Formats: sequence, C-alpha cells, structure tokens
Amino acid sequence: VVLLPVSQESASFEVRGEFNSTQMVLSSESGNSSWTVPAGKGFTIEKLAMKLTIDHHGVNQWSAHAEVQGRMGVENMMLDTSAMLPAPSGTYTIHANASASTRMSAHSLASGLSDGIVQLSQAPIPPAGATMANVQLNNAQFEFVLVPSDSNISSSGSVNVFAEAVLFGQTGVQLQLVVNHTSSNEWQVGFGAAMSPDFTLNQLDPTLDGLALVDFTSAVLVLSNAATSMELMGRRIVLPQAGMHFDAMVNMANSPALAGVHSWLGTEQLAMFGSWGQQDSSLKLGLIARENLALWSGAQLETVRFDLA
Repeated sequence: VVLLPVSQESASFEVRGEFNSTQMVLSSESGNSSWTVPAGKGFTIEKLAMKLTIDHHGVNQWSAHAEVQGRMGVENMMLDTSAMLPAPSGTYTIHANASASTRMSAHSLASGLSDGIVQLSQAPIPPAGATMANVQLNNAQFEFVLVPSDSNISSSGSVNVFAEAVLFGQTGVQLQLVVNHTSSNEWQVGFGAAMSPDFTLNQLDPTLDGLALVDFTSAVLVLSNAATSMELMGRRIVLPQAGMHFDAMVNMANSPALAGVHSWLGTEQLAMFGSWGQQDSSLKLGLIARENLALWSGAQLETVRFDLA
C-alpha cells in the first residue's frame, strides 16, 4: 500500500520480483488504483502499476524508491505517465508523453489544461499572434509539477508542455507551454517559441521592415493571458500585459538598423524586448544594456534602456 503524494489517496499494488544479497526488485501489473493530480485543472492517472527497488545497506538498513506508471486523459488524448517516489528534491514531477501521431494547437491545449476559458490570442495583437496560438504541436512531452504543502495537499501545481512545430516558415521550432493556477485562483498561461537566428521582426508584422536588419543571437516569442513573469525556454521572461511578447539578445555589430546605439555604447550584445496587448495595441520595442555606463568618477548609469519608436 502506497500513500500517493499531494492527493491523500492510497494505492494498493500486488508486487512480485526477485532479490539478492544487496537488492530486491518488485513490480506489479496495471491495476485498478488511480492518482488524482492537482496540476492545471486537475487530472487522474488510471491503471497504476509500480516498480519498487529496495537496496540493502546492512543489518536493518535499507533504502527504497519506486517508479509509478499509468495512463492519463488530457484534451481527448491518452498519455503514458511515469513518476519517481519519493521525490529527491521534495517536488514531484510526473512525466507524460503523447503518441507521435497526436496533433493539437497551443490554444486548445491551454484551454484543456486550465478551466477552458483561457484565451491566448484575445488581446489586440498582430495576426501573427493568432497564427502562433493555433500552431499544431508535434512530439509533445508533458511535465505535471507538484509541490506538497505541510498538510500533504498541493499548495501549487503547474503543467509544462514541450513540443516542436513549423512556425513562420521555420521547421523544428522548440516550444513550451506553461499553465499555472495561482493561490488567488487565477490562471496564468504562457506559450513560448524559440526562433532560429535568421528570424526577423517583419515576419511578425510587415510594418517592421525597418528592423529587418537586426541580428538575433537568440529570440523568444511569447503569448500570455495575463501580466506575469515565467520561466520559458530556459530564461525568466517578464510579461507586462496579456498579449504577445518578444525577448531576444541582439548582436549589435551585425545589426545595421541599430548602428547608432552601437556607436554610443560599444556593447556587443544587448537585450531587446517588445510587447503588444491589452495596454499597447501597437508594438513597443526597447533595448536594455546589460553593462553599466560610466559617466564620471563615482557616477554611472546602472540601467541603460532605449525605447525604439
């Protein structure tokens, strides 16, 4: 009998296996036990099976860990799931995979993981935002992250989905969808895409041709349903409003459109940011210098920001 984390549910397994002087390995077939997962809007893993490993360290000394597997239904999909017990860091991560043939849009998946009313393209954003929200995700891998509280009931749970897609003419674009349900009962959803180095801003909006000659060493596009900040595509991104966002590092020496800024600062790389949405119906772009700008002895500009008209 196993008390499943953050759910207060007990699951019974009939296990069989083999052992030697240092280790015992036991496993079960799929059974009738289930596990309620309080991440996103909440899901249930059915037909749990377990593989239990017990290591013998000496007389009356042993340690144990287990892998629990099952099946979970999400947005008309069946996912194969697995989780390790106990969690080494105290945070439980349930991994799940969709079949290779499964196709879904980011918008429909975000709605299926939350309460069904999340809109990723509702704010006044360019048509490229709707294109991104409806892109078909391939090879989706899910992470349901559970953080138990002292009462053993999840105090926070989030869902990460990692996938790839064809987006704005680029193949194999890496994507991440994040769904958080906050303690104030709000849904925060972010959807990020890591664009290739040849990405240009006029792929989002033809009116940005003047910034086509900007060389990005990394560029992330993000859709969000709220103002928040999130870990997306390996970096923390500030999302100042619901809408579409742009976060990138710029190679200044290879960006003729920013030659004036480069001549002032001499900095080889700057962070570029931008946002369309509920507060700004047109794109606002800015640059932030990562290095301090010395003025005179004992004085410097610690944060240098340029807003681009």
